[in-house]
Amino acid sequence: GEIKHHATAVSLSRSETTASEKPNFAKASANFPFSEQTGRYKASLVCDPFGGPSKERAAEMVYWRNIPSDQYFPGVSIAFSNSSASARPQKFLTFEPDQAGFNNIRLAFELAVVLAQAMGRTLVIPPKSTIWKMPGKAVCITDFFEFDLRGLHVVSFDSFLSQEALAGKLYDQNGKASYPPDNRTNWDGRIGVYGENDKRLWEWMRATAAMLDWTPDCVVVFSSDSALNVLPSILNGILREGKQEGGPEDLKYRGNPTPVNAPVMDRLREMLVGRNKICDYSEEMQDAKVIHLPGWDTNIPGNDETGHRLLLPFYALVFFEKWQADIRMKRLVRDHLRYADEIQCAAARIVTSLRAAELKNGRDGTFDSLHLRRQDFTTVFSLVSSKSDDILSEKYLKENRTVYVATDETNSSWFDPLRTFNHLYFLDNFTHLIEGVDPSLFGLIEQMVVARGDVFVGTYYSTFSAYVNRIRGYHSQAKRLSGFSHGIVNSEYIGPDNTYRRVMKTYHSLEAPQFWTREWPVSWRDIDHDIDLS
Repeated sequence: GEIKHHATAVSLSRSETTASEKPNFAKASANFPFSEQTGRYKASLVCDPFGGPSKERAAEMVYWRNIPSDQYFPGVSIAFSNSSASARPQKFLTFEPDQAGFNNIRLAFELAVVLAQAMGRTLVIPPKSTIWKMPGKAVCITDFFEFDLRGLHVVSFDSFLSQEALAGKLYDQNGKASYPPDNRTNWDGRIGVYGENDKRLWEWMRATAAMLDWTPDCVVVFSSDSALNVLPSILNGILREGKQEGGPEDLKYRGNPTPVNAPVMDRLREMLVGRNKICDYSEEMQDAKVIHLPGWDTNIPGNDETGHRLLLPFYALVFFEKWQADIRMKRLVRDHLRYADEIQCAAARIVTSLRAAELKNGRDGTFDSLHLRRQDFTTVFSLVSSKSDDILSEKYLKENRTVYVATDETNSSWFDPLRTFNHLYFLDNFTHLIEGVDPSLFGLIEQMVVARGDVFVGTYYSTFSAYVNRIRGYHSQAKRLSGFSHGIVNSEYIGPDNTYRRVMKTYHSLEAPQFWTREWPVSWRDIDHDIDLS
């Protein structure tokens, strides 16, 4: 979910952030270089159209790369392995946004993009809708991203319905032409968690399209025709090994990642940990004109959290036989499904201002960060529901450190014990830097800010915190920070107990079934392996 922001007693003046004398950023930690990427495929962030900061100061936000060939990633569906792009019939993939917060919707969007790309299908973008805990009007999911995949065909839902449904090209299960409710094509603002929330569009799609009935307990494999014939034997061999060895399978991968270019059996073996089946992408499914990816919406009959809610990162479901395709798809998400420049630049202004203030006050310009989700997590985590000084007593944060806090806690005094020992900053300290910015972007801006902390403390089970750690993973690879070769990031979690506190400080394989609870090193570790960055 997104977060609301509270007032605090401390604020930074404009003079502190635009001082005529440049701060000595050289004093800052080597973990946070204020220079552009070097080598081939370097990317940059230009913030002049958004009110700054300078390209030099914005450079530390850049974790993505500019690899032109990745934009033209071809579909790898076996259905298209022997046909040219021009000869392929146009087929579509539609998906429903999750009815929870933005970061759950982001997970569904990433998965839909990856599946459409891998299947060689046209991606149909859902109508504009309202989002839980995100203020403002109905929005389109692509509005939040620098969405520039030239190799992926994308259409709006309005165009899809006009060109396919109203033209009589879609059929129900009985083979009769099927038309949308009221023959309506424009559904913008009619669905979502607020307002009218008309369920009929998704009910109709489920009855008209081929429904993806996959669940998180399987893995979908995209492979060549030749490899497809041997996959069953590979899977059976892996399952036999697991039974013979016994014990928790994931333990053998703790601190021991499988190389990204390992043989297919080794890579699949690690990915399948805790699972024992392959998702069925049958010839009938491949032949379907429209595939529909359902979402979680308890107001639609037969749809609840035990149904086909694929709430998991794309890399926890999708496996590619060719390792090059696997890491290329992960780069595609990193580089072309990143937050929009307006969001990145707003975060860069805050980070630059925060570092400058710290240097001016005689400190080293670094900061730690905390994401604390309290409003709906207090019944789950005793620590989250207690007092902030417990965070100190458990030594999540070191004393006398500057800490940026992202939280949904509206009572500023709750943080008073932390203020006694640390220098705290909140979004409200930087409102002058985000004047005119749509409030619906505030939560995303804060994700990018806290991702730059030296140490990050997040809330377990929060997809907000989880995505922060994925961004930190991207940064760690780009800057080759300590532990990068194992995908380690300097983060901790506040959770129901200490079980998950330090999970980001050791390599872990995917662990079924709750893949959404955090992000996993396999999504960022060594994904540039096949390109020369020198």
